[in-house]
Amino acid sequence: MRSRILWPVLVLAGLAGCASGSKTFLYVTGPGSNEVFQFQMHANGSLTALNPPNASVGSTPVSIAIRPAGDFAYIANAAGNNVTLLAVNKGNGQLAVPVNTNPIPSPTPPNIFNTGATPIVVVADPVSPFLFVFNAGSNDIISYVIDPKTGNLQGSPPVCAAPTTAPPPCTTATALPLNIVPGMAITPKGNLLFVGNTALSSISAFTISSTGALTAAAAPVAIGSVPAGMVAEATGRFLYVADPNNNRVLGFSIQSNGVLTAVNGSPFAAGTTPVALATDPQGALLYVANSGSNNVSAFVIDKNTGALGAISGSPFATQGRGPNFLAASSSFLYVSDQITNDVTAYTIGSNGTLTSVPGSPFNVATGPQWIALGQ
Repeated sequence: MRSRILWPVLVLAGLAGCASGSKTFLYVTGPGSNEVFQFQMHANGSLTALNPPNASVGSTPVSIAIRPAGDFAYIANAAGNNVTLLAVNKGNGQLAVPVNTNPIPSPTPPNIFNTGATPIVVVADPVSPFLFVFNAGSNDIISYVIDPKTGNLQGSPPVCAAPTTAPPPCTTATALPLNIVPGMAITPKGNLLFVGNTALSSISAFTISSTGALTAAAAPVAIGSVPAGMVAEATGRFLYVADPNNNRVLGFSIQSNGVLTAVNGSPFAAGTTPVALATDPQGALLYVANSGSNNVSAFVIDKNTGALGAISGSPFATQGRGPNFLAASSSFLYVSDQITNDVTAYTIGSNGTLTSVPGSPFNVATGPQWIALGQ
């Protein structure tokens, strides 16, 4: 069995769970081999590796975000302290270094952009041309403006992940073993960004301005435990956070000003060591990767209150071990299994139940980390 990768992390993100049923390509980061694995998604949910099956990126890629237009992908390289930009070929799904058509010489290399220390989460704004990167080593967030023609990034000064009156350097984040992936969550309207603070056991909220600047929206919400994966569902009314230390999921209502209030019945019991969350595109279902029990908890989201109700048959066993991330389309759920180097694929039933798709699980060359869906 291969050794597990360890990281200093702040939170685990589940944002990549929002994807439409039209998505046809799947991308998985491989920190152990410094590459992104590329797959074709078929009508029955099965996966076939593209040719070539991988794209080289920076040092220890952890997370990946695809711009909503589907034309550019951004990969956070934790050991490289940078983000790799790759163009997405919408025809065949291949990732490649963007072609430079500007007569002015580009920096070398032209598709690498510096971040803070140990970037581990990258999130694309669903509405505006902004990209947000959380840096675990410096415990801050940098917002970038995306050039829609080239995909290039223009960064702004970092903002402390845990809002303080002092400028960066920020409070050091607590180091956690990485079967827990770090993360942030952004609302579908692109107006609020949430991030978990491991050192403070809290969740911070930021408003996103028309220029992409971040401003603390409210005082951090103490949750009494280390926050892990988080996701804002499709309507932007509710936020869910995994609590791996207590085997549960916390649910919050999101106020227009970013204030969070617990939903009725929160917290909700999950499996052992829940570390990642994903919702379906309609915001009706929530799935939780339980790293310690090798299964996925499935819930129905009450559209009025945000309360969670367990789906019959939940939790559903993964075919691999060490599930640590999820991504969902309207019809399928994909789970990265870090210990067994594979991706488990499920068909999502009309009632939210999960059934393995033909050929699942699908192998990758090294421990998979983060999943993104493209078209």
